[in-house]
Amino acid sequence: MTPHRLLAAGITAAALALAGCTSSTPDPTPTPTPSASSPSSPSPSPSSSGPSVPVRFGSKWDWNKVASAESWIRSQAPGVTFFEFQWCDVSPTGGPPDWALLDRVVDRSRDLGVEMMLKIRTGTCAVTGGTAKFTRGAKNKSESRLPKDLAAYAAFVTSVVQRYSPRGVHTYAVENEINGETFWSGTGAEFEQLFAVAAKAIKAADPSARISDGGISSTAYGAAIVTRLLAQGKEAEAIDAWNAYYERRIGVRGRQIVRVTNRAELDEMLAGDQAKRNLAMLAADERILASGLADIRQVHFYEAPEAAPLLVEYLKATTPAGIELQAWEVGSFVKGRDPSEAEMASDVVRTSATLIAGGSTMVIWLPLAFNPGGDNSDEPRSGLLDGSGAPRAGAKAFSAMREAATNASVRAVDADGLLGVSFTRDGATKAYVWKAGSALTVPADVTLTPLTATAGSPAVGEPVELSGAAADLSPILEQ
Repeated sequence: MTPHRLLAAGITAAALALAGCTSSTPDPTPTPTPSASSPSSPSPSPSSSGPSVPVRFGSKWDWNKVASAESWIRSQAPGVTFFEFQWCDVSPTGGPPDWALLDRVVDRSRDLGVEMMLKIRTGTCAVTGGTAKFTRGAKNKSESRLPKDLAAYAAFVTSVVQRYSPRGVHTYAVENEINGETFWSGTGAEFEQLFAVAAKAIKAADPSARISDGGISSTAYGAAIVTRLLAQGKEAEAIDAWNAYYERRIGVRGRQIVRVTNRAELDEMLAGDQAKRNLAMLAADERILASGLADIRQVHFYEAPEAAPLLVEYLKATTPAGIELQAWEVGSFVKGRDPSEAEMASDVVRTSATLIAGGSTMVIWLPLAFNPGGDNSDEPRSGLLDGSGAPRAGAKAFSAMREAATNASVRAVDADGLLGVSFTRDGATKAYVWKAGSALTVPADVTLTPLTATAGSPAVGEPVELSGAAADLSPILEQ
């Protein structure tokens, strides 16, 4: 076999090394800011010896479209997913709960070979008081509020865990993207109060349960990243980071997110109401992580792959030791144009690889499938499957990474312009990498497989799979 040549990439690494989820009815069957300094012991990252827990892959699907996606979901078992529900859906007046919907979702997921994780939200109804200002989707999901009776809330959370722990649910998140007013109407302090009550109830009902924070929206992290850089006196880096992180958001949110060229323009962006709320709620979330009440930091990311290193660097610097990083919502946001299938697949590989290399032990892609009849018929977030449920190139690459990661040790790849992640099992290694520099010579005993093209050689700069004996790949990955 002759050596392969991987041409120099058109992809440039980010300046630093390294919204919202949906749920649908199932088929009837002073503003605080995140700390600028790093904690003394950042959370461990995957290494050649392997992460402390296996890397898992999953997806989030529309339950109204599960039939068309069923064959794919089963083919990826054992998988993992989550479902968001409201106390106001299950028991809006505080009376006997109606578990029918949740029972169907949890039981069907288990039948599909998928581990279910539950996001418990309150919503707005009689048990919380107040009037909903925002409603979402066909089921009219509303923003959450602090319950009128926290003892009743604790009892409800306890009943959720007692019912679904025997059905295999052992991971719970409290609320979702609290920086968004459509998800949480209260203050950061009120969320901390709610989280403490929920965490205590969950652990009492199931001591083996793991508790996740609610997660912060993908866009919120950009403001946090640049605020941290400014606190370190890195003004030029902060300006570059803003533009790099929000590259695909600029021009689609009016004046809320625009390109900046100087400190004054950046300060104007950070002074916006949403940016200030993002920072305040992220600070509250990070206080929860530091308190020991949570086991998991839930990551949401939909930006360009080039922005993922910026997020990973921030997470490493601000996540306390012992907190596991899990990417519950990962996707590719492109608005105003139709990306090619090759670009979508490239996003899947590069984003997933960067997050895993940066320490995440889970990647859940959202959405699983494009739904042309849904709320977002222009498909701003790329699905792994097309509207009929057929796998796209991104799905095939995602599946290959999932198989390679099973029971494998993990190593971040960052050597001589080569970026990505590698998985080693039983002396064999598969690496998902892309070149951000000069051309790469692949040894004769290493197999190179294109991931974003159906035939022929990989396009310049696109990610590839390298496979072979660990000893054959080691010289490439550790230059």
